Amino acid sequence: MRICFWPIVGCGVLAGSPLAAAAAGEQSPPSADTTADVMTVDATVNARFVPEENRKIPFTVNHFSDEDLQQQQIKDAQSLFWMTPGLALNSDGQNPESSLKIRGVGSLNQVSSDDTSVVTMLNGVPVPQGNLSSRLLDISQIDILKGPQGTLFGRNSEAGVINMTSNRPTDIFEGYLGGEWGTRHHHLGELMLNTPLTDTLSSRIALQYDRKNAALKNQQDGDKPLSHPQDLSGRGSLSWQPDERDNLLFTVDHQRQRHNAVGMTLLDGHDKISLPKGVMNDRGNDTTLTFNWQHSWDQLQLTNVTGWGHYFHRSSGPFNDYRISQQLYGTDYDSWRTFSNRQKQFFQELRLGSTENSPLFWVTGINYLYSGRTHNYTGGWNDAPGWENDPLDAHIHRRFTNDSIALFGETTLPLTARLNLTTGLRHTWEKHRYRDHWQANPGYANPGDTAYSDKQSLSESYFTGRIGLNYTLTDDWSVYGMYSRGHKSGGFSDWDTSIASGQPATPYKKATVDSYELGAKALIPTLHLELNQALFYNRTHNDHFYALIDPSSSFATVIENFNTESKGAELSATWRPNSDFMLRTGMDYTLATVTHLPQDSQSGGHKGNRIPDVPRWGATLAADYSHPLQLGALPVVFNSSLNYRYSSQREADVGNNFKLGETHLMNAKIGLKSRYGDIYLWSTNLLNNRSPVYGFYYPALDAAYGGTGKDAHVGTVREGRVVGVSYQYYF
Repeated sequence: MRICFWPIVGCGVLAGSPLAAAAAGEQSPPSADTTADVMTVDATVNARFVPEENRKIPFTVNHFSDEDLQQQQIKDAQSLFWMTPGLALNSDGQNPESSLKIRGVGSLNQVSSDDTSVVTMLNGVPVPQGNLSSRLLDISQIDILKGPQGTLFGRNSEAGVINMTSNRPTDIFEGYLGGEWGTRHHHLGELMLNTPLTDTLSSRIALQYDRKNAALKNQQDGDKPLSHPQDLSGRGSLSWQPDERDNLLFTVDHQRQRHNAVGMTLLDGHDKISLPKGVMNDRGNDTTLTFNWQHSWDQLQLTNVTGWGHYFHRSSGPFNDYRISQQLYGTDYDSWRTFSNRQKQFFQELRLGSTENSPLFWVTGINYLYSGRTHNYTGGWNDAPGWENDPLDAHIHRRFTNDSIALFGETTLPLTARLNLTTGLRHTWEKHRYRDHWQANPGYANPGDTAYSDKQSLSESYFTGRIGLNYTLTDDWSVYGMYSRGHKSGGFSDWDTSIASGQPATPYKKATVDSYELGAKALIPTLHLELNQALFYNRTHNDHFYALIDPSSSFATVIENFNTESKGAELSATWRPNSDFMLRTGMDYTLATVTHLPQDSQSGGHKGNRIPDVPRWGATLAADYSHPLQLGALPVVFNSSLNYRYSSQREADVGNNFKLGETHLMNAKIGLKSRYGDIYLWSTNLLNNRSPVYGFYYPALDAAYGGTGKDAHVGTVREGRVVGVSYQYYF
């Protein structure tokens, strides 16, 4: 393979966020030595199963601690992704078909819930990424690993990994009780209780309930919110440490979502939708069980990770609201459909490797993943012209089964006193089985049979891995280069409609990516400054896309494969002049384009088109100030933070038919911490930016076919400004 680094224009990204506020109580000025430690400490990341300093990792890692998430008012995964440079999200917040790209790498849209370009890990177990509105409840840290992670994190980490770790039970009785109240009917309550049960056994329980208004207002319901999304999340953990060498952790996570219908409407600068009252319904239930056991020797540790999950999502409502119908057809057309996605998953991994304090890093292991999933669809009715010939005028039942087993290993070897070599390799065997049954509704008018079935399977065997060098210029400066090979399996689409013609489903092809990164990480103690910079180039072959052949008149789909490339630069700087103040700033640039597509592509795309959802420019600014005060006899800590993320315009679809507007997201927080609790005034989306979250292009339909001759830009907009107050009491 030829290594080709392109000249890259632009700079930077912000990776991370604020320092935690100081604890309440009497404060004395820190000593000079303590201040130096505070201002030069390097983030400890969990990128390779053991805690490591970020500077020693030869690729980019965006690190968020639990304090960072609280300061930035980040309560769910979707908010985290919007605030992280280099991540491109296509999601309405509730749709299991959501897709995520890192540095322009990933499916052009989500062709299947199994087509995960980015792996999400929770306590060492991969979890489905479809529901990007999952709550970040009692999280210890999140590390976003950029670039293919095909050595240690599995078969589908084509673009990167979101590695989340929850807080473990401790041997101290503690907890907190808190709540938030805000505009747009925002209500949130949360509870955490950590209890030592014996000298070796501890438990931890965390609960959270959240309710707010949907982003869109319904014109047919007096401009009231379309729905009132509700989320109930909980986690229970048991930690047992029978001796100093063994540590066992059992965790149960559950999330229950109701009334989360978001809706799709015209993107014409308004936050309105037009639907009969109560017609939208969206609900989900996700449960994940994890068991971790670790046995340690002096320089060696054995880790077992076992995970089981059950994930369910159901959505029903119209195909289009009346505003879209008026734009395309000049009249109101009623319609209705429902679909559900149910998945069961089992994961088992054993790995043997070095400990945190070992002079040489290495890890090797084996894992197995089973996933069984059903996707059911029912097209109830549609009054729009052509529905009687639409392949979705039917009931469709699909069954997907995946088995995967892999052997992996990675090590970092010192070649000289300053030069380290990191190399890893993984071999994976996979089998995919697919069944599909299509049953036409009674009014279906196309000739041919009214029922078809399909049964297929695919097998793959492949290598992934990486190799990189890290050179230490000084104790505080290092430079690195990394090459990674990523792979994403082929499979079967959730929305293939070829079966309506009696044809077997056409599998989408396996995708591969060659990724290159050059970077530098540095601490400058004399300036109290931390710098991170990276240049990257990614070349992807056969990534995935599904297109509506003629979305104005039919929901028939076609699955296509594209070649793409992305290149760019990221730069971030953190300045900590004293223990009270911290400033982070950064810029990022990504140019992501289509380099090849099928000759007869029905997507409307062309070679050289920009990849949808990926902004070219971005900037980040985070400022935090914390200072101890004395209010009479009460010692308190004043705490404030301001976090801003800018993203430039981005293309809405692969045809580059229209752009989604600039994003300006600002969150702010100000308040006091004391022994009587923490009270804050806060705001999310302070600038009230209502830019589109995602978009689709519906081409014009000629009057001869019942259309108005007008095209439509459809999608949804982000939630507006929320201002509120929060209180949290610790015990």
